[in-house]
Amino acid sequence: MLPRLKVFSDVGNLILFLLLEGISFYLIITFNDSQAKIYQNSVNVISGSIANQASNIRGYFSLKEQNNILLKENAKLKSKLFNLAEKQGAKPEDLDLKVTQNQIFNLVSARVVNNSISLRNNFLSLNKGRKAGITENQGVIGENGVIGITKAVNDNYTTVMSIFNSQTKISARIKDKGYFGSLVWNNNGDVRYMTLNDIPKHVPIKLGDKVETSGYSNLFPSGINLGKIVGKRIPPGSSTYELKVKLYQDMTKIKFAYVVINYETPALDSLYLQTKSL
Repeated sequence: MLPRLKVFSDVGNLILFLLLEGISFYLIITFNDSQAKIYQNSVNVISGSIANQASNIRGYFSLKEQNNILLKENAKLKSKLFNLAEKQGAKPEDLDLKVTQNQIFNLVSARVVNNSISLRNNFLSLNKGRKAGITENQGVIGENGVIGITKAVNDNYTTVMSIFNSQTKISARIKDKGYFGSLVWNNNGDVRYMTLNDIPKHVPIKLGDKVETSGYSNLFPSGINLGKIVGKRIPPGSSTYELKVKLYQDMTKIKFAYVVINYETPALDSLYLQTKSL
């Protein structure tokens, strides 16, 4: 009997030790910003690597679908190129499309290796990171609209705060009317719709009006189509609309993403710090 009791005692001590270790680890990453960032980056590396391998397997069996998506995007880009050439009276191959010092935005393409849509705070993982020029707090777009904002970045992977996250707010405006507000998700589990707030109630709103990025932040260029208004209401006592927006981007099928690099961001941040110090 004594050896058995000793075994139970040893197991109990081990469980108690692991429990105390877990509590200590939780307290360290909760109340220490630097340790929390190290933890987040470590999780990003491990989860990104695992998700990337899983995505490679899934991607092998969906090559036809991915090729169709790429063909559609290529056709869309060629169409814009031909239209631009027509306006300038030149051949497409003669257009100067090189990056210049005056370029404001650049896009870094990446593959989505992980994507959650059923949580209160959803995230995505991309298979590119700091080596590709990606940093924290950059906008991420898809074929048909905004996807989210970069949150944590290491050399090879990026964690993106999804548009379906309680912390995400996108500056958006009603196309051709100019009025802008904040596009948010109501955490209702339906990833087809978001809500546009802060539009004054005197603005004439029609169902079907299109919503696009406003350009009033350094995250996204202006004019990116987001969705259309399918519902409107003015809450009791409010002076602004609550507009239901059906998104163009289907987040349940997204395979590729583009991180928006804004070359003016450092200058804007510097100006903000100077103004703040006044």
